[in-house]
Amino acid sequence: MKAKSFLVVSSLTAFFTLSLLLIGCGGIQGIPYDYNDAPSVPQILNPANGSSGLNPNVLLQWVQSIDPDNNAIIYRVYYAQSIENLNTEKISVTDTSVLISNLSQGTWYWKVVADDRKQDGKTPSPVYSFSVTAPIFVTGVSLNKSQTQILTGNRERLFAAVIPQMQQTKP
Repeated sequence: MKAKSFLVVSSLTAFFTLSLLLIGCGGIQGIPYDYNDAPSVPQILNPANGSSGLNPNVLLQWVQSIDPDNNAIIYRVYYAQSIENLNTEKISVTDTSVLISNLSQGTWYWKVVADDRKQDGKTPSPVYSFSVTAPIFVTGVSLNKSQTQILTGNRERLFAAVIPQMQQTKP
């Protein structure tokens, strides 16, 4: 089909003319386009980027994304021990946190993708990293309840509380 030409008189006429030109040339074929705005970027809360000394059970948390079209959002969580392997989704949740259990020792990378399940509706967070340290197991030491509460997740405090007790205990 031949393109039709029109004389442009004003901006309104230009819009109308362009529309007719597209329709006349077959540029618009009656395919509906459902325009969608993507959700806002998920802001990572926890763990902080570069955190180290974490135990093998890590709580990943982020700020809720906002969808301009008020579409429901699911969060696709990706985590791996190398950035190259960060392309496989691990978990989908509707909440803004997920507990990852039994991670092996080493550096982990993670990101969250806010997805409104519409066309062009995915927004990734930046990639963050954290390091997991192997748990420390101490046998033959008894701790009272207050010492146990202080020690959760902190190796330095563990040594400060346990070593004096070990020195006082005679075999």
